[in-house]
Formats: sequence, C-alpha cells, structure tokens
Amino acid sequence: MWVARVQGSIVNLKLLVRVLGIILRMLENASTCIWRIGKTRAEELERAFKEKGLFDWAPQMTDWLRNKHYVIYLGVGGF
Repeated sequence: MWVARVQGSIVNLKLLVRVLGIILRMLENASTCIWRIGKTRAEELERAFKEKGLFDWAPQMTDWLRNKHYVIYLGVGGF
C-alpha cells in the first residue's frame, strides 16, 4: 500500500473541507450510502410535494417520506 509523507498542515480551509469530505465518503459503507441517498431524495420529494399541494389530498405521503423502509427503498433506487 502506498502512503504519502506529510510535509505540513493544510492551511487553506476550502481545501481542508474538500479533503475531509472525500475521506468521510471513503469511510462510509454501502448501507450508509444508501441511507444518505434515500434521505436526500425524500427531502427533495417532500419539498416538491409541498409546493404542488400534494399533502392536502394525500396526507399519508408525509408518513411514507419519513418511514425508514421507504427511505431505504428510495436510496436503493438512487444507484
């Protein structure tokens, strides 16, 4: 395995945030990735449905978007 030598610290905050984001994504496993994708999709759908007024005539959709099994389903569909 190849390991880089550390020459100093990262001073640029913007670069540091990007590097940490990459490291965190590399550390997450498949189930965490599926959950993250599903949660993001559920939040997008909730915003879109609120704008369209869908919850007025189908209030059970709110429960679906917060159901962990449905969020996982949305995450699996995101691959």
